[in-house]
Amino acid sequence: MLLAQFPLKLVVFPEEIINLHIFEPRYRELIKDCKEQNIPFGIPTISKQETLSWGTKVELIEISNSYSDGKLDIKCKGLEPYTIVEYYSPLDKKMYDGAEVTIQPFDSNFDLMLNKKIIDLINELYHFMNISKNINEDVTTFDPLLVAHKIGLTLSQEINLLRLPQASDRQDFILTHLEELLPSVKKMELLRKKIQMNGHFKNIS
Repeated sequence: MLLAQFPLKLVVFPEEIINLHIFEPRYRELIKDCKEQNIPFGIPTISKQETLSWGTKVELIEISNSYSDGKLDIKCKGLEPYTIVEYYSPLDKKMYDGAEVTIQPFDSNFDLMLNKKIIDLINELYHFMNISKNINEDVTTFDPLLVAHKIGLTLSQEINLLRLPQASDRQDFILTHLEELLPSVKKMELLRKKIQMNGHFKNIS
């Protein structure tokens, strides 16, 4: 299928809600076309490590604000990942880019036991880092991808996560990351406490 393209240095996951501030004339034209024609567009990920090859089809949910200078605040929702077959810069008779894309399979049948493990590890991570973020702890509705931006993944790791078609493989990917990250976080927390104790009186028996 042919999709208008809005390249960004981020990964959009299916079902993710994102807010964007639109100021460039070419992307204001893109949003205008999507609104008037009720069509989706694509957000491919810009990465120094990789060519522009993967993205996510998104739908425009609403234009939250329209400014007097033409700038826009919009809300979008991620739909499906895709690979780029051929890229057009710009798209014919448009200011913005476009691409022929192939929609990729994306399973959403999560393993509930793996969801429970992920939730527990995220809570442990946030506890050690003294982060107060509420996450959905209902294993039946928890979607690991909706917290993928909040667990310390690099952009390349997020792209690799998007590429995994099976939900259980994505869960394993996130579990492995958390299991490797937590020991380092715990060591840093112990080091921080030791540094804080330096210069204070200690009870020695």
